Amino acid sequence: MLSDLSLSARSQTLTFSSSETLDNGNNRCPSRPLDQWTNQQVCLWLMGMSMDQYAAEFTANSVDGLQLLTLDSNKLKALGVCSQSDRAALKKRLKEMRKTVEREKDKETECRRKEERAKERNRRKESDEKEKLEQANKGMEARLGIRKVRTESLC
Repeated sequence: MLSDLSLSARSQTLTFSSSETLDNGNNRCPSRPLDQWTNQQVCLWLMGMSMDQYAAEFTANSVDGLQLLTLDSNKLKALGVCSQSDRAALKKRLKEMRKTVEREKDKETECRRKEERAKERNRRKESDEKEKLEQANKGMEARLGIRKVRTESLC
């Protein structure tokens, strides 16, 4: 797809590998969570939003996914996004993306909690079963008149 696309600015060159593609429906790179995006993936995202004129400055400043999530109006201006409408569009999309990241983290947290609760239930169930088995063995021994004899060595 984008195998040898290069953007040059301020002695910076952007080269995209063919494995870094855009999901046109979401303007997102599906290969990683947003907070793990590389600078190249951020630039691909900009291109997907038809804002590739800012990719060189984002590259020069090594803006990655974590940094992308922290951008506000002042930081966008510092990155050369002078157009108010472009800043507004980026801020709107970034706000949506932050919410998505937060929802994904909440889902992961809830999933971990469910797994922990399931493990605890299993531990309790195993413990209860072991206790029931021990009780059953004691009852069986009592009915059969089996006594445990302690053997010690007389050496």
